[in-house]
Amino acid sequence: MTAPFTMSICRLLSVLLVVFFTSIASNAAVVRDTPAGTISSPADDTTIAPGASFDFHYNTRADYGVSSYNFTVWLWSNVSLTMASPGQLATGHYFGRFSEENYPGTNNPVPAQLVMPDLAISPGGFGAGANGTNAIFYIVVIEEWASGEVSLIGLLL
Repeated sequence: MTAPFTMSICRLLSVLLVVFFTSIASNAAVVRDTPAGTISSPADDTTIAPGASFDFHYNTRADYGVSSYNFTVWLWSNVSLTMASPGQLATGHYFGRFSEENYPGTNNPVPAQLVMPDLAISPGGFGAGANGTNAIFYIVVIEEWASGEVSLIGLLL
């Protein structure tokens, strides 16, 4: 008689444990290590010499229910731009367009480091712009992403 009683208690305990741990898991808030849509490396106010490699890490918006696709990385000389100023959206250096690494078939993964261009040397050519040294620049990321919300076109940040 003890064997069936022991089996019933074991089954009951296993069911209670599953229910208990499921309730803990569903009530626990998931906290991201870093906020989405932010650059974590390099840090603000970092001095980077021309031609130097520097660590780069962008925290995409990818999360449960949010898809992150490609993003472009720029070095801008000014961030007080508006989309309403025709003919001049931004001036700067284009680092490249990279793909979020959480999708199979990523053809252009994000590099761990980028190289600061030497802006004291004019690249020459039509529309090359001015050269400069010892200036403040801004790393800007424009990300393509989508969520479950309805939108006419993809979202950019």
